[in-house]
Amino acid sequence: MPRHRAGNFAIYGEVSEQGVYEIGQPILLTEAIAMAGGLIRFSDFAKIQILRGDPQNPEALRVNLKEVLAKKKVELLPVIHPGDTIYIPRNLLSKWFDFVEVIRGARHVTEDFEEMRDHWTLRDIDRD
Repeated sequence: MPRHRAGNFAIYGEVSEQGVYEIGQPILLTEAIAMAGGLIRFSDFAKIQILRGDPQNPEALRVNLKEVLAKKKVELLPVIHPGDTIYIPRNLLSKWFDFVEVIRGARHVTEDFEEMRDHWTLRDIDRD
């Protein structure tokens, strides 16, 4: 039976708790995601990136976890090794929500300025 070295992996992006986690042996990608508290609302789990190997020339793996889960085949899950870095990007819907938030924020600022314009005069401004 081969011996596995213990170490750390890192996970960033759309998970509950980004960071570096210690593992005693290689684990499945889903276990790594679970250790990080799971995927969050706007995760794009069809475009997960795993970087491994030499930092100067890393191997990049792209994983479509959505497809793997749909097929219900554990053997398709990639194994995470010490030294791996996992990145889970945001989905397109999140960008739409960001845009809506910017518009909503701009609307509130506009409403505040209109409120000041309609109700304040120079007498209301404390001038020293």
